[in-house]
Amino acid sequence: MKADVDFGQFIPDEPTYKNPNLIECNNVVAVSRGYNPIPSLVPTATSVTGEVRGVQRFDLSDGTPFLIVGTDTDLFTIKG
Repeated sequence: MKADVDFGQFIPDEPTYKNPNLIECNNVVAVSRGYNPIPSLVPTATSVTGEVRGVQRFDLSDGTPFLIVGTDTDLFTIKG
């Protein structure tokens, strides 16, 4: 059974006392009208060499996730 629960707006910088909104939010991604669980990990054939300094996820128009991963010397693209 699925039920919608209104957690309120995500405002972590506001005081916690009598705050009706969401102040902590873990293991979710923001969507247009709320939050969804983080998708499960999926192995890829792409290997990143070096220490990862940053990652940004994008979704292609067909919904396929696309990552750009940066190290000190390289940028990698991973299409999932």
